[in-house]
Amino acid sequence: MFDGLKTAGAKFDVIGHRKTNNCHGCIFNSIALLDLHSLLLSMLADEINIRYIGGPTALFQIGGLRFITDPTFDEKNTVYETEGLKLKKLGNPLIAPQQLDKMDFVLLTNGHHYANLDHTGKEYLNYVEYVFTTPGAAAVLGSNVVGLNAWQEVELATKDGRTVILIGIPCEQHPIEAKKGPTTGFLLYLQDDPDGAVYITGTTLYTDGMKEVASRFNVRLVIPFLGAALAGSKESPDGTGSQAGSFDSAGRQASNSDVPDSQSISSDSSGNKTKNSANSDIQQNFSSMTVMDAIKLSVLFDQAIITPLQFEGWAHYTEGAAEIQSAFASAGLMSRLKWPYGFSTNKLVQKN
Repeated sequence: MFDGLKTAGAKFDVIGHRKTNNCHGCIFNSIALLDLHSLLLSMLADEINIRYIGGPTALFQIGGLRFITDPTFDEKNTVYETEGLKLKKLGNPLIAPQQLDKMDFVLLTNGHHYANLDHTGKEYLNYVEYVFTTPGAAAVLGSNVVGLNAWQEVELATKDGRTVILIGIPCEQHPIEAKKGPTTGFLLYLQDDPDGAVYITGTTLYTDGMKEVASRFNVRLVIPFLGAALAGSKESPDGTGSQAGSFDSAGRQASNSDVPDSQSISSDSSGNKTKNSANSDIQQNFSSMTVMDAIKLSVLFDQAIITPLQFEGWAHYTEGAAEIQSAFASAGLMSRLKWPYGFSTNKLVQKN
């Protein structure tokens, strides 16, 4: 399937935390990248390039090393059935895996959910040098997959002789999702510039543990996995799901509704919170963060740019780009919200 795709030859030593040689020949052929130089001031942030593919999948580079998050390359309308549940993919990837040349690393937040690693994405793992993920996922995936425990560090050598520090960051899951396996976030920074960290949350609930990340690192870019995904929800027989709002042909949620206040949240007979709107605050039945959690992250990491992922392209996501933009506009934080390159904002209405 991936004829002509080559791996990068990047090396590292997980145990000794030292690498034997640099990454060679890593390039993105014919792929335009977003230069965040004008957005962030630290050395690492000056070098970051990012390119949106869809859902939780994006390309970026640090110190000349190329990374891809949660590879999901299956075609739209693919339906996945697992444990009596049905997931449906609503959008095609903006870049096919055949267009990618010489990737260094995959950052895989979990290996058990199709929305983070689909069929084609799983095959793609064989064509990169190394994959970093949870220890549980590493035990069942290929020999090039490395499991990171919470707060475990790995050093990665850049092309120009510097060092990128990669850290596994713990996540908190909805109890239903936790039964399927763990997830991980990631934090990256250059060893000679610890004040320019990049935090990839992974699929997690908003948790007080994020305060530890904020206290230990000067994060300048947060990449939150949002979507307010429904945890353990059964979709309708046609696989379209029961999420609020409608989606366009690319799987983007079409809604310009405002973020509601606390009155939009009600409780059932057992006292559990229920979702009355596609824009309500975090609920017990969500397995990923909401737009209100993204606002909380913006306050917690008050020097960071927020670049969302995992907000479109799957039927179990209940909040999309319109909800994210509306929430940031209402909170007066639009200057902090930066969409990844390649994501079309044509249908979004920015509030003044």
